[in-house]
Amino acid sequence: MMKHTFFRRGVSLLLALLFLLPLAACQSPDAGGVSVPNGMQDATGDGVGYHLFFPTGWTVDHSSGVTIATYSTARMTFAVVESDQTPAEYWDASRTERALKFADLHIDEEAGGVLFGGETALRYRFGGTYYNEVSYGVTQYIAKKGGRLFVLTYMAEEKDYESLSASPAAVAEHFLFTEDTEEPKKEKPIGTTEGAPDGMQEISRSEIHDFHFYVPVDWQPDLQNGTVSAYASEEDRTSVSLTSIYAVSAIPAYFESLEPSYRTLLADYRCTNRENPTMGKVGEEDSYTYEMEGTHAGVAYRVRQTFFLRGVYLYNFTYTARAGQYDAHLAEADAILAALRF
Repeated sequence: MMKHTFFRRGVSLLLALLFLLPLAACQSPDAGGVSVPNGMQDATGDGVGYHLFFPTGWTVDHSSGVTIATYSTARMTFAVVESDQTPAEYWDASRTERALKFADLHIDEEAGGVLFGGETALRYRFGGTYYNEVSYGVTQYIAKKGGRLFVLTYMAEEKDYESLSASPAAVAEHFLFTEDTEEPKKEKPIGTTEGAPDGMQEISRSEIHDFHFYVPVDWQPDLQNGTVSAYASEEDRTSVSLTSIYAVSAIPAYFESLEPSYRTLLADYRCTNRENPTMGKVGEEDSYTYEMEGTHAGVAYRVRQTFFLRGVYLYNFTYTARAGQYDAHLAEADAILAALRF
């Protein structure tokens, strides 16, 4: 899959508006005794403690471990994150990730108060150049209930962002918390070594992720932002992470689209093998590995990113270390990537 299939194009703006008109209409019973709003569909999936509804016209996919809905040039994602953070803390902790993903990042609304499932939530609006020099607008709702954060993210090409914005507002309005909001305790907690390679622990979860991600047993899992990642120790923050996004174009073009953000984040940024990335395999999939270096807050870093496509998802394995610690953990990073299983 080498063509951009993130959004389905060609649906007229008039048709988009027609899908939005019924959202405020009457209710109809459907989802386990809970009334489904007219003009919407039950998109709860295997969720615990809530009922989630998306507009009918949107295509819903649960296969990645989060709920993704796509329509025209837009998508919405819904994720549940176990966290002690407040919504504002979660937003602040994600600033670096946003800077990496969006060139020309601009914040249009920060910490707007809204209701989400009857609970007070924060709404953030921002935008920037996300992919292939196309500008996108983003709205993110972050709610807290018990020990979990509920994060709804709406993203659309700038030309359609306002016209389709009634859809995420309707999702937030009709979201329902149930009495059993707290996620039940899992028999297999984060950090288990059951089934892991010798000397390693699994930090992914089968009910959330479509992969098994193993790190050395003495590394510290770091899942506070919903990303599967870990670092070597409190004194040595050398880290690895694995992320995925839904369907992109050729990997070299995608990497080039990320570089403006890397140059913003890292002073003296340099990719040492941009024109000749290291080719390899992750499982049965072809992979591209890029090596970068630069300074952040006066500290020199080295970064290695391995990209590979699997089905309709692009995966990004990132190894980051201070320049002087990079070689010390390189073999561990190689072992972590080699141990990855789907």
